[in-house]
Amino acid sequence: MSESVAERIDADTIWSACRAADEIFGRCPEKRSAVLDLGKELRGYIDVLLPKVMVLAPRMRGEMRRVAIHALVRGRQVVAELDQAEPVPVEAAPLDGKPDMRDRDAAFEMAIVCRSYLSLVTRPGPLGEPIGMEEIEVAVKRRLCGACWRPIADGELVEVKVYTSDSGPDFHGFIHAEPCIPYRPVLVRVPVQPAPA
Repeated sequence: MSESVAERIDADTIWSACRAADEIFGRCPEKRSAVLDLGKELRGYIDVLLPKVMVLAPRMRGEMRRVAIHALVRGRQVVAELDQAEPVPVEAAPLDGKPDMRDRDAAFEMAIVCRSYLSLVTRPGPLGEPIGMEEIEVAVKRRLCGACWRPIADGELVEVKVYTSDSGPDFHGFIHAEPCIPYRPVLVRVPVQPAPA
């Protein structure tokens, strides 16, 4: 079997898992264990696709390169947030019972990251010589504070914030745990106005 056929079969399997996650809210599996298994499967695909996207991104050009960098940065954040989230206890949601909404959300978000990576790997656009690989690695690993826009160092305490955007309150970001910008009072004193003559 040629390598391209093997890659196509893998891509079909990954697309199938992503489609299953797309339907997780409409035709959700009856057991929580099925949703958790789907999440683990998608996470495994992300781990396989991430290095491939990291190798391809420096060879991409123009807007495709910018999209790849954004997908890498955001995908890394999503996976980190999901890894840090407390799992739903089995007592609260038995494995043979109905799936918990948090489990469905996690599988759905992993499918979005997985689909983005798979699209970039299977349809990378015109490729050239690798340029700026170090810049991409720095951009992917860097976290910026949403308040002061300065980098957040590894190990530095942060808060995860949800920001409102045009598409809804789904834009996650980080801010320094310690205040990093001067506090601006909401109310300010109005100077005395001259009396009308």
